[in-house]
Amino acid sequence: MKPGDYRNNTIDAFGDAYEYLMAMYASNAGKSGGEYYTPQEVSELLTRITLVGKTEVIKIYDPACGSGSLLLKFAKILGKENVRLGFFGQEINITTYNLCRINMFFHDIDYDRFDIGHGDTLTDTLHWDDEPFEAIVSNPPYSIKWEGDANPLLINDPRFSPAGVLAPKSKADLAFIMHSLSWLAASGTAAIVCFPGVMYRGGAEQKIRAYLVDGVRPHACQCGLFGYPAAECSCSYGQLQRFGWAQLSCNAEMGPQQVTEYCQTDAAGRDLQRRVFSRLQLIGHAYDRILKVACTIADLDEEQ
Repeated sequence: MKPGDYRNNTIDAFGDAYEYLMAMYASNAGKSGGEYYTPQEVSELLTRITLVGKTEVIKIYDPACGSGSLLLKFAKILGKENVRLGFFGQEINITTYNLCRINMFFHDIDYDRFDIGHGDTLTDTLHWDDEPFEAIVSNPPYSIKWEGDANPLLINDPRFSPAGVLAPKSKADLAFIMHSLSWLAASGTAAIVCFPGVMYRGGAEQKIRAYLVDGVRPHACQCGLFGYPAAECSCSYGQLQRFGWAQLSCNAEMGPQQVTEYCQTDAAGRDLQRRVFSRLQLIGHAYDRILKVACTIADLDEEQ
């Protein structure tokens, strides 16, 4: 076999082989392997969400970039020349940080086209001079500990201060979201994988959810789920009609029986569900969650 000059190959042999080995390691390592690698299907979905209506982007950013698979998906989908000012990211784990830099080189991203930093994104933040970013993608670590209100300086940090409260010290999920949205360009899009708890946990996270939803649709989301008294609810009007103020007040509270009753899909939807569940090997619990989220998105758009 004569592989020739790797730059002339349509298949990125070095980069694809490297990512394949990392994927195998992540699979064999189980939960701990997730810090190194985001599955290709997830990477592609997040990337395409941020690229709707776009054929090029100025700068892309991942605040918890791991081995760089999310950033590199832009190069595969758009072409690296259509990421005009390069790839930016930060990673706290020194080993993973070095894996990411190697991954960039293996995918023929020159050193002057990427800027990957090492450090804690939330408290030792790099790239202040590079933001805002037109596309932000991230799969941050789920519910990790951080300094939170133990550091009195963080409540005045422009990334976190707008919400008026910090994410709890035991769960940094919403801190990553606040950081990402703060650095997002006005015309940009962010796609972030989060632990489901960010949608229903109380306390400080409930107040941050209220701030985020109000920012998208001011004064439209006033149900108890997002930090306001349920009696003043207006955003969930369709949900309240659906459940008739019975035992349920929002889609998130539905059990399997209610999902079957209220979240019916057409033939095309059922076919899509079968193909997705077969390919991703999802379990029944995931089926219910996906339908509840889809139902809520439709409610917010006032659609069926």
